[in-house]
Amino acid sequence: LADKQLQQNLLDLAKKCGVHIKQVFEVQLSTDTEKANAAVAGTGKNRRILLADTLLKNFSNEQIEAVFAHELAHIALRHWLKLTVFGTAVSLTTFYLTYLFFKPAAGFFGFSTVHDLAAFPLLLLVLTAIALVLIPLQNIYLRYLEKQADIFALSRVAIKEGFISAMKKLADQNLSDPSPGRIVEFLFYTHPPIAKRIRYAGAYS
Repeated sequence: LADKQLQQNLLDLAKKCGVHIKQVFEVQLSTDTEKANAAVAGTGKNRRILLADTLLKNFSNEQIEAVFAHELAHIALRHWLKLTVFGTAVSLTTFYLTYLFFKPAAGFFGFSTVHDLAAFPLLLLVLTAIALVLIPLQNIYLRYLEKQADIFALSRVAIKEGFISAMKKLADQNLSDPSPGRIVEFLFYTHPPIAKRIRYAGAYS
């Protein structure tokens, strides 16, 4: 990262969050997208900060620190472990429900065995039906974790207004709907809508 002051600020923030970071890198995303993003890559002592050039170009240092604090929160709160356990549970549930419903469905539609290749579209239909039930429930949990990360970030950044202004700018730059309808949020959103994130950030003290 060319901006050494920003690099040191981010490393200090990581230390404050109890997360060891080895290096900070700029990632060239502008050739493929205008979306701004930040991420932490690697594990243990080999973690690295990845900042999109679109983020560095269009956001202030305070805003970048707020976005990055959110990413650090996922590590500090061990969300990667929770998501691994949760994802495993969802997968096993999906397999079990498929086991329960696919064989009777295959018999109903006249297939002699579940191994019949012609029944493959039916298998996809069963999996789709299960996903329509499980994915919205999965998204509820993901939104809960994202809110946890936001609250953690707000407790670590010095300037709360940087978080709020970063959320507004992300919504504009990433072309996201800041306030979708409840049904749309329930079915499709893995993160709380920007309007909600700004609202509880404003109420945070």
